[in-house]
Amino acid sequence: MKDEDFNLLKQGFKDISDIVHGKDVQGTEEVMIKPRGKSIPIDSIDKGMTAANITNLRLSLNMSQEMFAEVIGVSTSTVRAWEQGKRHPNTSIFRLITLIQNDPKRIKELVNLKS
Repeated sequence: MKDEDFNLLKQGFKDISDIVHGKDVQGTEEVMIKPRGKSIPIDSIDKGMTAANITNLRLSLNMSQEMFAEVIGVSTSTVRAWEQGKRHPNTSIFRLITLIQNDPKRIKELVNLKS
């Protein structure tokens, strides 16, 4: 591997670490959701989240399944399947849902900015 390629790879990993820890990284202005404060370790994610938990969170945000799906970045049928207990979100989605649960006002702000 060339030194230039290695340095680009190394910078990419540093940028990823900075983003995860809530630091601004040049060229990532289009990122809408950034962690605020401390990051949430994957171990602390409630992997036992039930269909009712997801439904209750969505309803507490006054969002339709369609709107919630758009915010999460999945299809409406995926949200419907979660709420019916037919499917379960993967670890990445659990992390996003945990962020939403911990800062619901921020999500409402982002949704209002987007519309």
